[in-house]
Amino acid sequence: MTGRSEDDPENPFGTEFDPEDRWGSPEELGPRVDVPEVDASDVDAGFAATWWGSVVLANVALGGVAVGAMVGFFTGDWETGGALVLVGLVAAVGVVRIVRRVQARADGSADENA
Repeated sequence: MTGRSEDDPENPFGTEFDPEDRWGSPEELGPRVDVPEVDASDVDAGFAATWWGSVVLANVALGGVAVGAMVGFFTGDWETGGALVLVGLVAAVGVVRIVRRVQARADGSADENA
């Protein structure tokens, strides 16, 4: 930054520093990357539903365990906190079951293709 500018009352600190003047445009410095076009129909509808189901269950698991522990610890209400932790743990077990089922299905299809 430069010193105080008497010419511009709106900007008492002078002209702003522009890093592109010194180093150039970051778009020109980086590598060129071609972004592939992905069609939504490329993903199997059953797999997409399984994916989003596991994402929702994982969020419920994380939220239930974290919030339940905080409710129990900070308020002393271990009945509500314990119930939330239990819901979170059940959701976590659901995520593990989904992941194992998808992995088993993928292993079975890999064996068939070999």
